[in-house]
Amino acid sequence: MGLAMAAAAALVATSLTVQAPAPSEPTVATASDSEGLTLSWTAEVAGKYPSAPVVSDGMVFVASKQTVAAFPVRCGTAGGNCTPLWVGRIPGRFGTLTVSDGAAYVGSANVLAAFSASCRTDGGRCLPIWEAHLVGGISAAPQVTEDAIYLTTYSGEHARLYAFQKQCRNLCQPTWFALSGQSLMGSPVVSSGIVFVSRLYNSSYIDNELHAYSVSCGSHGERCEPIWVTSTGGSFGGSTSPRLVGQHVVVGSGGYVWWFRTRCRPSQEKCRPSSRWKGGGAGAVFPVVVRDENIYAVTGGTLHAFSAGCALITARCVPAWNSQTSEPLHGYPAISEDTVFMPTKENGLYAFPTDCATTTATCGPIWSGSIPNGDRVDALATGLGLVFVVARRGGIFAFPASCEESPCGAIWQEDLRADGPPVTSEADRMVFLTSGGLLYAFEVPPT
Repeated sequence: MGLAMAAAAALVATSLTVQAPAPSEPTVATASDSEGLTLSWTAEVAGKYPSAPVVSDGMVFVASKQTVAAFPVRCGTAGGNCTPLWVGRIPGRFGTLTVSDGAAYVGSANVLAAFSASCRTDGGRCLPIWEAHLVGGISAAPQVTEDAIYLTTYSGEHARLYAFQKQCRNLCQPTWFALSGQSLMGSPVVSSGIVFVSRLYNSSYIDNELHAYSVSCGSHGERCEPIWVTSTGGSFGGSTSPRLVGQHVVVGSGGYVWWFRTRCRPSQEKCRPSSRWKGGGAGAVFPVVVRDENIYAVTGGTLHAFSAGCALITARCVPAWNSQTSEPLHGYPAISEDTVFMPTKENGLYAFPTDCATTTATCGPIWSGSIPNGDRVDALATGLGLVFVVARRGGIFAFPASCEESPCGAIWQEDLRADGPPVTSEADRMVFLTSGGLLYAFEVPPT
């Protein structure tokens, strides 16, 4: 019986493990065959679609339905049931959860609520420090800076970009807002006194735009206009959030990766790209992912890696290396300290070294693996020396990030239909995920 069933019935379970499989057939092992993760505790969460867990200052937070709850990271042992430190109620259906600088920001259908992250420890109910009423639902997690919060809403021609002071109280009014005329997509990013946000130009996802606003454009709820706007020439692929890389903001759109200077000097209020690259194969560029200021993008089944400073050198950036695999790659990369992991369109997993090449070249994987039963890879996450694979039809697997053989076998498996990729706490050697109305906490043994 899998842990999801056992925990739901008794809230006590033992971990399952997976033996490194033979190249032809992955095989499930018993607990005595290999060391896996140990279930520490579980907790009930409300609703079917909880947020991803967020770990901060020794606590793990989860929002779901109309509730946000905080638990101690070391809440229990041996799979026991855990009760929250505190619970907060939010109006409307949950949308986003962000924890920063001692506050938990929870977005629902048309409200952003801010709670003190350590408001109490007796399991009682906490009231928000402040609430803000929004036009439209929150489209992505807010961007929290030293003194402000920026978020976008989707509501067609009424979609907005909002700016709020972090030190609001009671019913919070925006410092300023921008009315886009079309939906704003993804989280905003902030650099050099400018807020960047992606705008859906029309319902056909064609000729979408990147907008730039001054963080100081208003102070008493004024409506602001962008400093500059630029067309990205097509649809945003995968993730619509811009990415910051040094002196540039980067987006993937219309089969291209685009670089724009954060301090762009627009010509007739249009910002010209400082560099761009056109991907091969069919379809738009999938999410642009940044790690250590290096850029990774997927298009046409191939992973492309760009050096951090390429846009400072040339107006036509080219990849430092391109992946070479027997199966096409598809989806979102997950990146550890020195390895990039990519799923295939089926059940495969490839690992590439981040320093694969210093000039344009093809890069083969250092190892490959697969999940059992022919299921598809739905999501990846890394942490604690492991890469976690969430299967689309249910099941979560852990592979050693520095696998010494290929094909590489999973060293741990749980029969859970995870709501999303797990979240790790490096300091506590803990892994958190939600499934079936429960929050699961696993401990990773020392290496």
